[in-house]
Amino acid sequence: MTHKKFTTAPFKKPDYERRHRKNAMWCPYCGEWRVFKRNIYGTKSCPECTMCDNDFWVRTANKTWGFGVKPRGRGGGE
Repeated sequence: MTHKKFTTAPFKKPDYERRHRKNAMWCPYCGEWRVFKRNIYGTKSCPECTMCDNDFWVRTANKTWGFGVKPRGRGGGE
């Protein structure tokens, strides 16, 4: 018996040609561009599947990880 191993997400990749709004995010679970709405927990979520913007695959598909972000304020630690 062979086991199938996923090396990538088992979801649809973003189709940048179909993006209509600037503030829309790709929902890999729905496979559509959606405007994520703020929920009662303070995060944004997809109006269709209610998946939050802190989800691993949502962040990966939309490249919203915070790596390399410059710190706010003056000086920069000098």
